[in-house]
Amino acid sequence: GFLNACMIVSASFWASDMCLSFLKGYYRLKEGDLETRITSIAARYVRTWFALDALLVCCDWANIAVTSSSNGGGDSMKMLRFARIVKAIRLVSILRIGRLQRVVSDLLERCLSEQGRSCVTL
Repeated sequence: GFLNACMIVSASFWASDMCLSFLKGYYRLKEGDLETRITSIAARYVRTWFALDALLVCCDWANIAVTSSSNGGGDSMKMLRFARIVKAIRLVSILRIGRLQRVVSDLLERCLSEQGRSCVTL
């Protein structure tokens, strides 16, 4: 039904985001340079967030597979617990947003004057 469709859209989004993370450049904080070499980007992603992202995406798809073949009863309760665990792990990945804010703040501090930073933060 509708819930399964939403779960599939969500899982597809996170799977595509995971694939695109191998291509997203990043700023090297010490040098302040934008890293765009795919090999460096992929190596950094594998060292940092890949394992958590892969775990979450696999859990999402496993949840969809089990829900699709579920016959109710005890399976539904197991899936509810499983879904809660997946959501808790997904919250951990949201911490990346906080880290992103720190990176942007550091870059602004290095690149802009005090007046420029106050204009950007408004």
